This record gives sequence, C-alpha cells and structure tokens, in this order.
Amino acid sequence: MESLRQARERNLLNIAKTTSDEDAMLLQRISHRLHQLDEHACGYGLTARQEKRAERLEQQAQDIATKYNKVAYHQSDPRGWSLYLVAPQLNVNSEYDKGLAICPH
Repeated sequence: MESLRQARERNLLNIAKTTSDEDAMLLQRISHRLHQLDEHACGYGLTARQEKRAERLEQQAQDIATKYNKVAYHQSDPRGWSLYLVAPQLNVNSEYDKGLAICPH
C-alpha cells in the first residue's frame, strides 16, 4: 500500500508536468491549508479571518492556474482533496474531477 508521503511525491511529479516545480510545491501547500480550513469549517465553522484566509488561498491558486491556462477549483468537502486544476472549457462545478487533483497531505 502506498504511503501518504509516496502519494504526495507522485502527485508532485504529476503537477510538475503541467507547472513549474516551484508552483507545484506551492499548490500542494495551498491545498494543505485549504484542507485544514475545510476540516475546521465542517466541525466548527469559520471565523471571518479564516474565511478571508481561504479567499486569499483560492486567489493565490487561481493566479498560479492562470499562468498555465487552467482554472483552480476549491472542493470544500474535507473527505476529498481540496484543490484541482481544471481546463477552462470544463464545467468546474460538475467536471472538476477530470482535472488534476492537488494532494493536501
């Protein structure tokens, strides 16, 4: 069975096929932070400060995605991965899973 570390490293290599290595690592950090906020939102709700943090992280991910002609999609269910890079022609609300998932672990 693959460990979380191995899954993260494999995912990093997949992201780096689409982005620079630096952006791939940054997207994983953003995904991790969004996932933490999603877990907190599910259990307790978010404070105004946490909501603004999530918005900033989403914008940061979108800025990176735009460089590669992609759309960043934040899937807020904490049971799954939080961040996806999706082709702009896809409907991100229903077809985000056809995009590139960013490992939050």
